[in-house]
Amino acid sequence: MGKRVRTFSESEDKPALEAAGKKYRVNMTEAMTLHNLETGVKGANEANGYLQMTPSAWKQAELLAGRKLSRDDPKDYAEAGMAYYDWTRKQVQQASGNTGGKPALKDVYMAYNAGVGGYKALNSASSSAIAADVVGKKVAENNKHFYYDSNGKPLTVAETKKLYASTVKSKMDEVAPAPNKSKQLAFKAPSTDGENDMFPFKK
Repeated sequence: MGKRVRTFSESEDKPALEAAGKKYRVNMTEAMTLHNLETGVKGANEANGYLQMTPSAWKQAELLAGRKLSRDDPKDYAEAGMAYYDWTRKQVQQASGNTGGKPALKDVYMAYNAGVGGYKALNSASSSAIAADVVGKKVAENNKHFYYDSNGKPLTVAETKKLYASTVKSKMDEVAPAPNKSKQLAFKAPSTDGENDMFPFKK
């Protein structure tokens, strides 16, 4: 009867994400910011789950984990996301020549969202170039929010990079708010638009 959306279970999914984060050295602020980013941004049709894992990203995650992973298992899904995030983070670190501290989350997310190739292309392109042309039509069409304005006008590389940075900061503020606000780490509820299904399964 088609896909249904699994109701998010903080009792299952939050501990799973925390455990996977520890394994791959991803702190909960990063992990939950990534969760909120990918739940809130309409992704590619082929991507699903709360971390918007594409089939190719899933295969890479299985290679990193050294085993088959089930999309229907919250622990496996969390491990896939954190393994792939950690791999992406290392690629960004290598590409930037920063062999010391961890790269900024905004840079890792840009690579997670646009692909490592897209991240490299954006950073090597002219700031006035059209970002959609730089990363390619498929990436831009699957992530329109970052590459076109509300009227459909293509954004420049500078505008796209600024938008990635501001979007990540906004989501980080939701997860780890200023000291005068609540410090409870909160998950964003999953979308039900069919594009961002959380642990989809068939009835």
